[in-house]
Amino acid sequence: MNVRYVLKSKKLFLGGLVLVFLFAATPVFSAMPNYLNFLCKRTKGGLIGVMCDLRGRVEVLENQEPIIGPQGEPGPAGLQGEQGLQGEPGPLVFPEPKFTSNWYTIPPRTAVIDIPHNVGGDIDDYFIDVQFKRPPENGTLTSHQTKADKIWWEDVEPNNIQIATNGDVTNIFDKVRVRIWVVGQ
Repeated sequence: MNVRYVLKSKKLFLGGLVLVFLFAATPVFSAMPNYLNFLCKRTKGGLIGVMCDLRGRVEVLENQEPIIGPQGEPGPAGLQGEQGLQGEPGPLVFPEPKFTSNWYTIPPRTAVIDIPHNVGGDIDDYFIDVQFKRPPENGTLTSHQTKADKIWWEDVEPNNIQIATNGDVTNIFDKVRVRIWVVGQ
């Protein structure tokens, strides 16, 4: 049994024809570049001609090497960012002296002790530390100075230093030593 449909209106007929065309043309639209190539070969003017011309110009630009001009002047520096957190402080380490003498026995009465050091360099850059040691019966503390300044250093040379004593200091101190640092090293 066959069923026939009869269209009673021209508008409905044209609408149906457009729908059929769209469904039939879907595969063609999905392959648009090929369809556009087909149209561009056949048409030289009108809207399709303009589209073909535009497509040709885009293809030329896409296939062209990039144009790179000369390097410009650098711009101004940007703002500095926030400072980060400060780390934990490291240990305070006093540097090792360039020279440390042995402990020298202080002679009784006034005396001068020559201590060779061979540090060299400019003596104006020396930082000199003289230490005194008490006899064991007076304790083992060290001190850097007596009340009457009876022990001091003098006559510093690049390879030698002299320790001078004034009076009898052996009842207070029995040993002396010298340490030398060179500032800036």
